[in-house]
Amino acid sequence: MRALLRSVWRDPLFPALAALLLAAGIGANALILTAVNVLLLRPVPVAHPEQIARLGVLRSSTHISYDHAYLYARLLRERAHSFSDVLAANTSEVGFASGAQVESITAKRFPGTIFRRWD
Repeated sequence: MRALLRSVWRDPLFPALAALLLAAGIGANALILTAVNVLLLRPVPVAHPEQIARLGVLRSSTHISYDHAYLYARLLRERAHSFSDVLAANTSEVGFASGAQVESITAKRFPGTIFRRWD
């Protein structure tokens, strides 16, 4: 015990660094577990998640596109009797300006009614 106290007294940076690294490790684990809980373990906020279907269009032998135009989704909503509702999404490249810098980012667009469906 005396040797431990003497070594801490001579070099107080080592225990402080060890405590800091331990706190960072605990914080990182808490962050990862929270993300896993939110993204993977929490149930989907819809009434019957087992009835959700994802429609894709076969563009080539190796590529399926899940992006649909709003008009296509509206036609499906109006004419298809197998679905209770249809939600369409579209991906596009947009410019994001921050001061004098402009970056190209990928945006996912949804209709304005998406959040009403999950209430």
